[in-house]
Amino acid sequence: MRLMAGIAVTALAAAAFWFWAMGMSGSFLYSTHETQAEVIRRYFPHRIVQPEWLGNTVTLESWMLTEEKTRILIIVVIWTFTIAFIVFKQPRKLIHPN
Repeated sequence: MRLMAGIAVTALAAAAFWFWAMGMSGSFLYSTHETQAEVIRRYFPHRIVQPEWLGNTVTLESWMLTEEKTRILIIVVIWTFTIAFIVFKQPRKLIHPN
């Protein structure tokens, strides 16, 4: 049972990694009158890292790299705690010899 739960959690973490953490790439059309932070706010309304946190010289590339690293860190931490919970907190079956 624990093995199947571990496999399921790992598969979910891999899917989150692929679709949520690494799914930010693409080309973006924007006006030269917009700042990079405005472009980030418009194209990425649901973000973890705010453009202001990176300073005044934020670029789209630097923000995307920071956002991807943050998302990957969140996935790894949740996966680690979930696997630890599965391994250490689920009751173990006692094997009684007949």
